[in-house]
Amino acid sequence: MPPDTLTDIVLTHAHMDHCGYLPALVKNGFDGPVWCTAGTAALAAIVLRDSGFLAEREARDAAAGGWSKHTPPLPIYTSADVERTLPLLHPVDFDTRVGLGEGVGVVFTRAGQVLGSASVTATRRRGRRR
Repeated sequence: MPPDTLTDIVLTHAHMDHCGYLPALVKNGFDGPVWCTAGTAALAAIVLRDSGFLAEREARDAAAGGWSKHTPPLPIYTSADVERTLPLLHPVDFDTRVGLGEGVGVVFTRAGQVLGSASVTATRRRGRRR
């Protein structure tokens, strides 16, 4: 699915394997809201800024060392992509339903894994859970 066709993203926590691809999605056209808790938004900002910096440094090192098969080596995303991503993070309160449109809604429930982490219950019309 092309990133520019996505309307919303629901982020449960700020571990890199959950939030780390957000700037690449933004770079490739996603511009919708990323729903998460306030704690997740705060931690994701730190994680993503660090990741953007490291990706840029790795590309520079690959260019200098000549060890990339790409000419020139490019980062998966840049710090600028990260900064365009951060305003898309929309913090929501725990135990509050967020409507995503077309009868779909989500509720974030405390998970305790990492600051701000949540389990998400998604519902759609007719009260069916997913």
